[in-house]
Amino acid sequence: MAGDNRTEVDECVADLSSRVQEAGLSLEYDEDGDKRDDLPGHEHFGFFDDVSQPGVRGRASQEPSDFVTERWISSDEKPETWLYGRPGKDLVWPGEFILGYPRTSPDPLVPGPVTPTVPEWTRNGSFLAFRRLRQYVGLFWRTMRDEAARLTQLPGFEGMTDKRLAALLVGRWPSGAPVNRVPQDDDKGLGKEKRANNNLRFDSDTKKFRLVDGYSDDFSLAKADPAGVTCPWAAHIRKLNTRDSSSDMGARDSTYTKRILRRGIPFGKPLEDKYADETADAENEQRGLLFLCIQASIEAQFEFLVARWMGGDPARPKTPGGHDMLVGQNGQVGEGRVRRCTLIGNGLQQAELVTDKEWVVPTGGGYFFVPSISALRDVIGGEAE
Repeated sequence: MAGDNRTEVDECVADLSSRVQEAGLSLEYDEDGDKRDDLPGHEHFGFFDDVSQPGVRGRASQEPSDFVTERWISSDEKPETWLYGRPGKDLVWPGEFILGYPRTSPDPLVPGPVTPTVPEWTRNGSFLAFRRLRQYVGLFWRTMRDEAARLTQLPGFEGMTDKRLAALLVGRWPSGAPVNRVPQDDDKGLGKEKRANNNLRFDSDTKKFRLVDGYSDDFSLAKADPAGVTCPWAAHIRKLNTRDSSSDMGARDSTYTKRILRRGIPFGKPLEDKYADETADAENEQRGLLFLCIQASIEAQFEFLVARWMGGDPARPKTPGGHDMLVGQNGQVGEGRVRRCTLIGNGLQQAELVTDKEWVVPTGGGYFFVPSISALRDVIGGEAE
């Protein structure tokens, strides 16, 4: 159950729980998540979440301008007006998320094959992947502090801080500002500006677009960074969305088939001292993220991202940049189960970050089919003739 008002959500949950029990069923598991009161929109490591989501192609009605995803780029900016909602927000065919609709084709403007619906009542349904991710906040920030102190002794990494090191591994600063637009320090203004904070490229210079509301993106624009000098190839945002870069899947458009619609909901209270040892705190380490994502194929999208790009081959999706250090789960078992990535200093010096510490640990989850309203009413609810 989710909503914008906590009281209404609690009332709905209580009502549903009561009806479940009246039906003779038992509730085996529940988890209470909510936004952070101290840092709304941020997860427990302190980073603003949910900056980059794909847009969905199509119209919500027959009205020519009633798009599912609002269009912000001026019509005279071609081809960008056809490719994005907001700057950097890729428009993806709905069949990547919902069954029964066109998927991606080699040309992003041309609809591809329709996602099959077997049985027919699965049309307009989707698949949901859920993970309960425990976050070891103190371990993460103590590791960042220790590794930053080590790196700052190396040529090309002078002045490295735990905040900047963490930002390099995420690809964004805590505010959400992208590292390749502001490499040296956070810019909260950029981080909170939705018309600018996702406008970035990797292989080419970031462009400034005219928007329909007249907004001008006057923040620093990123320069081309194909080798991962400014934003490491192992950065979380670069591992999961190669943007204008090619990948092991092919040209940039081929990665549209790997996009997901996601939401992360924090659970547990924030750790007051981010460097503290969680084992001694009152919450007994119980804090983290309830991660949910929607896609047309769990195997081809969610599992692909987790097993192949985040924690599998360090050379994927492109170059031997390393593992996704933030949430990647290296598949190696037993001793030597480590994650590693390459960082590049201000004089192109290379340094490696290696750790066997896991600060994001999956502790549960499941895969689900999400039926349409008509399927709930006519098939599952038994109202069909």
